[in-house]
Formats: sequence, structure tokens, C-alpha cells
Amino acid sequence: MLHIVLFITFAFANESLVFTALTDDNGDAVGFIAIEFGKCYYYKNNASGYFTHDGDKIKVKLYENSSSCSGVGIEQTTNVNDDNLKNYCEDANSCSVEIKQPPKYIGSHSIVDDDENCTHSDNTIRAYYTDKCYRCNKNNGQYCNYIHESGYVWESVYPNNKCELDERISRTPQWKCDVCNDGFIFQCGEMSTFVIPVLILLSFFL
Repeated sequence: MLHIVLFITFAFANESLVFTALTDDNGDAVGFIAIEFGKCYYYKNNASGYFTHDGDKIKVKLYENSSSCSGVGIEQTTNVNDDNLKNYCEDANSCSVEIKQPPKYIGSHSIVDDDENCTHSDNTIRAYYTDKCYRCNKNNGQYCNYIHESGYVWESVYPNNKCELDERISRTPQWKCDVCNDGFIFQCGEMSTFVIPVLILLSFFL
């Protein structure tokens, strides 16, 4: 019985509230945000938040005077199926909101402004990118994907939906790995989460 309990604990350890607004032709995520349940997230101006859930019910506790989820917080509750959550994506019509394990990804960057040293980089909400091949230009049929190469994350362009490296037309650097730039952390590879305006998202719970 003990090994079953340990397996369940591990399986749900990284369950998250996942916002996906950029997908490939099969509906798999290309870019997404994941807010991990049971983790304290830093928001600028010395504020923080802590998300939990019970089934589809989502509870968030916001701390306006603490960067570490301590002290007295304001608690609000919503539901993952509430259409209002989709309104806080950049495009509500193409956005999905789910409670699930986040997809594997090749790079991420924070979307909450930290200090100049990115002191809270392990606890900021992030945008994450996978290496899925997606249609990036509907007019000429070109496809793109994100690749981690030579210390950078690149966006590569291809003539078709195979996204084969030997057919790559061009690549454009998106960010350098493991760099703090103006309060935002940029990293490559899968760590330890298309961008949603975080401050607007938080306003839903205030």
C-alpha cells in the first residue's frame, strides 16, 4: 500500500492550472502558462499568491504585503470551467483553461517584473514553450517551432509541417539561456510555464 501512496503523491505533485492559447494542428500546446498548485508565486510590489484546487474548484489566496505568502491573505474562489477565465487570455476564442500536468517544454521566461537580479525567479509565473511544429504563416503555409540550440531558444521557420532541420528556411533568436534581463528571467530546457497578461488575470480574483 505504501508504494501506491507514494506514486499518487508524485503523480499529482506538479498538477497546474494551464492556460493554452497557441497550439499545433493536433491541438497540442506550443505556448502556455502553468500556475502550479501548492506553490507560492511572487508578484511585483511585494505581493504574492498561492493557488489550490478541489476538483474543478480553484481557490487563490492573495497576499498584498508579502512576497512569500505569509501573513493575512485575501481568499477568492472560482471554477476552471468559468468562461470568465478565458477572457483573461489574449484571445479568449482560442484559449483553453485546464487543470492538468503541464506539457514538456524547451524554454521559459518570467512574465512578472522582478528586481534587477531576478531574486524571485524561482517563484514567478512564466510563459513556457514546447518544440511542437505549428503553422506560423497562414498566407504562405510556413510552419515554425521553438528549438534550444547553442545557448539560445530560437524560432525556426520551415516550408511544411514536418519541421525537419535539413529543410529549415531560417531561425531567429528569441532569448539567451539563463539570463536576467531588466527583471525578467530567461531559461532553456525543462526546469524544477503565448503570454497572458498576469495583472489582468490577478484582477479576476481581487
